[in-house]
Amino acid sequence: MKRCFLAILLVASAFGVHAKDANDAKDGAITSSLAEIRADQLRLQALVSGKKGVFAELSEDARAGLIARQQRIAALIGTHATVDELAPADRLKLFNEIETVKAAVTRAEDDRKICERTRTVGTNRFQMVCSTVGERRAQREGALDVLRRAQICNSGICGGG
Repeated sequence: MKRCFLAILLVASAFGVHAKDANDAKDGAITSSLAEIRADQLRLQALVSGKKGVFAELSEDARAGLIARQQRIAALIGTHATVDELAPADRLKLFNEIETVKAAVTRAEDDRKICERTRTVGTNRFQMVCSTVGERRAQREGALDVLRRAQICNSGICGGG
């Protein structure tokens, strides 16, 4: 069973499509080559440092934070040639950092994807779960709403009869 899974994984990765940039990454997968990511980040860093384009009205704190994220991306990439050389945790960090930089560039924080590795209940296998900031906020607010309704019903003021 394990060999079959590994064979399927190898075949799937062999037919993977490389996107032109990190904007096409889906579900925690980085489809750009690390050389492309490195070049994009250097180009963006020059724009951020030069206060050009959309970065002209960026505050100094936001500018420093963006440059720090780009430096973390460069540190994660290091001297690796491919994404497969990175540890799964580092791939996840890299994806999240790229998504944060992308959200700052496009000014679409609610559309920024955040991925995390979660353990499936009853197994030792990890699963990649990705959602946008907006989806996470909606889930959190929905969960808080359910808790509030339960507290109201426990105090005898339940609207259900």
